[in-house]
This record gives sequence, C-alpha cells and structure tokens, in this order.
Amino acid sequence: MWIRCKCGNIIHDNTDSIPYKGHIISDKEYFKMLELADELIESPIKNREALVMTFRNNIGAKSYIRIKSIFQCTCCGRLLLEDENNQYFSFTPDGNEKKDLLDFSGSETIHYM
Repeated sequence: MWIRCKCGNIIHDNTDSIPYKGHIISDKEYFKMLELADELIESPIKNREALVMTFRNNIGAKSYIRIKSIFQCTCCGRLLLEDENNQYFSFTPDGNEKKDLLDFSGSETIHYM
C-alpha cells in the first residue's frame, strides 16, 4: 500500500518496522487495552500462546481495541492520520520540525519483574 502526501511524496507501507509509521491510540482505547491485558493475566487459561493470540486478535483498526495508523512524511514532516474508513488526514508542522518523530531509537529491552 502507498499513500500520497500533499507535498507529492509517496509514503510506502509494504513491510514491518517502518521508521516513519506508527500507531495512535486514544486514552479511552488505551485503558480498554490495559483492562484486556489484566483480564487475560487473571484468566484461568494456562496456554500462554492462546492468551497472546487473544490479545493480538483484539487490537487493530476494526477490533475491540481500536488503534489507528499514523505516518510522518519524510520530505515535509506532515503527519497523516488514518480514520475509520482508511482515509488519511494530514497535519502540517508549524515550522522546520523533526521529520523522524515516530522513530524511537534506543533501548528496546523488556523489563521483567
């Protein structure tokens, strides 16, 4: 899939771990996600793989917990936010802001208790 930014740049979405792609979640959906995680942790199901798949299957654009895709144009820095109909709305930066706001580089270590 590709999206054309208003500046003319083509934004590609054809692989995983794209540095200019992210996901945005509302506060309401975020707390639904935490509640789902709590329910799965406290469930009597012992099969961890089934619990993980239940969690993953309930998160997405048209799932129980709704998450939208967001892209940042690498040319102009616009943010393109997806709506529920797979249309994108752009938001223009005020000036010469960073063009890599969605790329977190650094420690990716899981912390266990």
